Amino acid sequence: MKTSTKRIIFMLLAITFLMASVAVFSLFIKPTYARINDLRSDLASQTQTLEKYQKALGSVQELFGQLENASQVERQVSLVFPASKDSAYFVSQMVGLASINALTVESFSTKLSPIQPQASSIIKNIGRLAGNLKGVGSYAGIKTFLRQLERNILLIDVDELRIEGSEDPTKAFLSYQLSAVSYYQIE
Repeated sequence: MKTSTKRIIFMLLAITFLMASVAVFSLFIKPTYARINDLRSDLASQTQTLEKYQKALGSVQELFGQLENASQVERQVSLVFPASKDSAYFVSQMVGLASINALTVESFSTKLSPIQPQASSIIKNIGRLAGNLKGVGSYAGIKTFLRQLERNILLIDVDELRIEGSEDPTKAFLSYQLSAVSYYQIE
């Protein structure tokens, strides 16, 4: 073969390989590259969605944790402001504090005060439970008793307090009479 024939054959082969490479690129590589770009965008979108769902799940789990604590908060609030009339709780608080402070309780009576309806339907009505306590004790005991009533977990307001000295000057005890009011929620 002559050199010129070889050159023409190599040029035709080069053009054929060039056309084959362009055909392979357009038929196989370009569509696959476009599919890879689509898959990458889908992956980025799904990763972003996953992060949003994980963040939302974290928020929901945090809310569930707060709701679990809500029952505990509700229990604590019911100790301060009972959900219903609980005379025994009121009596135990008053008599218990009196006995802690070495005060002798001679009598204790309770009565329900009339319920005053609220002007707004949003605010619940509040019930009042009044109690009268009579007893004997020292001045320091009565003073500490009043301070503890003020700081007690149950809401108790002292309406009236009368303290009288003993008729016998050798005794260091005082007679006291206390009127107090506790509150409760009306369903």
